[in-house]
Amino acid sequence: MWDYVQPLLTGQRRRNWMVDAAAQLGLARDGRWVSLGCGIGGTEIFGARNHLFGHLWGFDLSPGAVAAATRAAVDAEVAERLEFGVMDIEHPQLPAESFDVALFAMALHHVADLETCLAAVEQSLKPGGALLVNEYVGPARQQFGETQLEVVRELLALLPPRLRTLRDGHLKTEYSRRSIAEWIIADPSEAVRSPEIPSVVADQFDLVYRKDYGGTVLGPLLEDIIHNFEPDREEDVALVRSLGYIEQRLIRHGILTSDFAVMVAKKRA
Repeated sequence: MWDYVQPLLTGQRRRNWMVDAAAQLGLARDGRWVSLGCGIGGTEIFGARNHLFGHLWGFDLSPGAVAAATRAAVDAEVAERLEFGVMDIEHPQLPAESFDVALFAMALHHVADLETCLAAVEQSLKPGGALLVNEYVGPARQQFGETQLEVVRELLALLPPRLRTLRDGHLKTEYSRRSIAEWIIADPSEAVRSPEIPSVVADQFDLVYRKDYGGTVLGPLLEDIIHNFEPDREEDVALVRSLGYIEQRLIRHGILTSDFAVMVAKKRA
């Protein structure tokens, strides 16, 4: 969703977080990367197109996702720099000191055994290797607090019907928080230990920087209705920017905290 929201917020597409991280770390463009929880490969294909690495190995638990990622890489004409395979990222089996960069993009919040997973990733990195993480770090099982939900509900009520229309034609009138039991049925791994991610990363790696980028209000508010906002429509852009400003102010004043963060870390000597 954020690739769609960011142009609405800024009027132009921001530099990708991986591009920024690679530039700040001075990463060589011929490096060996590994991506855990690659899904259908969109992030990895973006990296290949932008020549961020020499070769990337992407792994996911879903054979269907791996097959889709492989096809997408061929269609994008970057298959020579990408290789996808099936692996349990909870307990990844990776060769020691083989990669320059390890990547998690919206996958680590599905991992219950963070310590084992990140320890395996750490040993797979070459000396001085980097860890790039872009993750949901909000409440576990998305058990959003009442203040956060109250803000979302009040802002939702202010949106015109045109912007609250769901794909089935009904209006989004409420954001309902699923119970933990409901989340376990729907997706047992969803946000299982999400708020602990930053501390576990910092325990096992040297944190270079962390950038929080919100999503606390915009995430639940625009869920399932973001498709109604048109980047070429001035009033839609102005409205999303206003919503983003409200979110930023609430976070800045400590009323809410950021639910999403980018973290860049290095392997310890």
